[in-house]
Amino acid sequence: MNQIKDMEWPFISSAEFLEVYPSLTIDEQIDFIRAYLVEGIPYIFRYQPISYETLRTQISNMMQIPERDICLVGSSKLGYSLIPKKFGTKVRYNSDFDMLIVAEDIFNNLILDYKSWLYDMYNGKIQPANIYELRIWLENIQLIDESILWGYINHWFIPYDTRYTSTSALYWSLSQILKSNANIIKGRKVTFRIYKNWKSLIQNLNHSLKYLIS
Repeated sequence: MNQIKDMEWPFISSAEFLEVYPSLTIDEQIDFIRAYLVEGIPYIFRYQPISYETLRTQISNMMQIPERDICLVGSSKLGYSLIPKKFGTKVRYNSDFDMLIVAEDIFNNLILDYKSWLYDMYNGKIQPANIYELRIWLENIQLIDESILWGYINHWFIPYDTRYTSTSALYWSLSQILKSNANIIKGRKVTFRIYKNWKSLIQNLNHSLKYLIS
């Protein structure tokens, strides 16, 4: 644990990351993920911390969830990429905002929408526009099934349709957040990944990092 205590907070270099993380115990890795990958002000907002809190407040109010259950991850959080082939690449000014939302109710409602979409598709109540869209839908179904096992779901894999109320509400909320925070987001792509609980979020991040250090 001394390795974590001796590291600078809140930002660490990619070299420090590779040096320390592989040698940590499972419990220490969880502490590490919370301290450096999830909590605190993201690197991209290091000179504008209030802007980050403003964004979280907007999302909190729009989605009716606590601010503590909203976080920004990825290169915008650390300042560099954690993708194995791009590891250490410095965050770009226009890098995506990957937002993680911990909300069990929303997670469960999106699963209900997903099941409704599957039922409608297999019964001809909703149809893809063409063969290309059908291929995308089938790929998305596989991705959703896999993600649910990890305790999260990406709403954008479900078609936008008012019949799927929770999904369409999330699409609408995102559009409003983008509109009202245009001066903060500045044209970046923003995604919401909805997690069932914090345990699933931490386990998924920890699992992802295994590929980096293997």
